[in-house]
Amino acid sequence: MRHIHSTVGVRASLMFGFVLKALNGERYVTTLPIDGRQGHLTVERVFPEGLLPLGYRVEGLYLCPSTSPGRLPHDVTHNFLSPRDLSYGLDAVGVRTAERSTYLNVYLSCADGALLRYAPRSKAPEWTLFHATVAYEKVVESGRESLFEYLRKVIANGELQVVVRSAFWSPLRVDARGVKTGIGLVRWASDNRFALGPVFAHADDAARSAQRQIGEYVGQQYLGGVLIHQASSSFVAVEPLEDGANSGAASALFYSGPGGPIAPVTVPGAQPLPLPVFPRDYKWVAVHQFYKRFNLFVKDPNASDRLLMDNLALADLWFCRDVVKKSGVSGGSCYFTGRGGALFKFTPSFSPQETVLLNEEAGDGVAAYLAGLAGVGRLEVLDTDGYWHRRGQLNATWQPPVQPAAKPGRDEL
Repeated sequence: MRHIHSTVGVRASLMFGFVLKALNGERYVTTLPIDGRQGHLTVERVFPEGLLPLGYRVEGLYLCPSTSPGRLPHDVTHNFLSPRDLSYGLDAVGVRTAERSTYLNVYLSCADGALLRYAPRSKAPEWTLFHATVAYEKVVESGRESLFEYLRKVIANGELQVVVRSAFWSPLRVDARGVKTGIGLVRWASDNRFALGPVFAHADDAARSAQRQIGEYVGQQYLGGVLIHQASSSFVAVEPLEDGANSGAASALFYSGPGGPIAPVTVPGAQPLPLPVFPRDYKWVAVHQFYKRFNLFVKDPNASDRLLMDNLALADLWFCRDVVKKSGVSGGSCYFTGRGGALFKFTPSFSPQETVLLNEEAGDGVAAYLAGLAGVGRLEVLDTDGYWHRRGQLNATWQPPVQPAAKPGRDEL
């Protein structure tokens, strides 16, 4: 669902699609969004004769309200959706039996960037029937009821959760007076689960997907990784977390208890670190560092070394190697995205020579250290940038590329 939310973009009218779940496992797919402005949000509009893919059932519906200005107040259409569109969605996910009516989940991809998940229990009287919905929408349009009053009716009839935050849908929202009010209508419970990317048949493609998701370097470092499902030989990237001093990203992602790559908290009275929660039978197969610089000590680096340090993303190699080693999965690796966009992959050999090298500083310069690393493990450039022009494996005789000399601004002769 996060993938649809991040790619749907600007829309002139309501769009919708369905979330499907596999009958025999925790696998989900979404249909592409289609026009829903007339309110006929049916499975038959997406699948011929309503026939779902074999082995799947409908798990829920998603709605992408228009991002264009409309008749309703801006905060309603920008931070949520109209009562009429909400009613259309609830009609589509209602399941009626002789005893009662139940509802599937509804996801809302709001114009302000938030992604919400709504688990309805019932329909409010204001949007139970079409004429009541039209009348209530006029009340909201006139301003006689605010967005908050509208949301209270929504939440009184179901549970609303924030999947992706926005400036409005945040536990610390700043109002017009500059006061941090928070959103008291929504519970902000801690959650040790992490968002995952699409499923790929190769770990390299999962790493590329995470790199595309966060885009170009704009001053922020990130930390993520790739999980493997060994039974199906499939890979998913964990959505990268912002990284930096005291960010807690490493412990949030990779803490696994005593004996793991992150040491447990031993301070008396301190809360223990929470264990991250991933889907069943998924394990770490790679760590992915984003936009970091070569961080070993280099004494008196020359111009070539300084340029290489700026364009070499290898950082925290020992930690990355330790994570994949203790995960116990064969073929573990470490990905590094450089600030220019190059993607590196280091596959450790776990040899004694490699252990010695990773315990040393770059005393002979960055280029010599990199060549040494290529001699004890497998170091590859998967994707190029302005500095790294060639894909492929680096070897122990590697030398930094010769940079073209700057042309003079004018002819001196």
